[in-house]
Amino acid sequence: MAASGRATPKRLILDRLSGATPCRDVEHIEIDAHQDFDRDGFVGRFQSSSRLAGLSVKAEAKLNRGIHKIFERHAQGGVLRLPLRFLAIVWRFRN
Repeated sequence: MAASGRATPKRLILDRLSGATPCRDVEHIEIDAHQDFDRDGFVGRFQSSSRLAGLSVKAEAKLNRGIHKIFERHAQGGVLRLPLRFLAIVWRFRN
């Protein structure tokens, strides 16, 4: 994690490892995927986030309304499909 509390973008990690002196044989694979949610699952995904722990009651209510609006706007047949992209990176350290 970066000092700001935000995760470092995976693309930056790949670039840094590829140019790092102690690293060799850096390889990666990218995979497109998706996750399907019903309304309860979509709301639960957000509510389970540790980032919500510090929200005020008012801010959490506003977020929940927004989550429901997103679901209503984008769900088809009661299911919202969330596109995902996975990036796996492997490397070896030089001896």
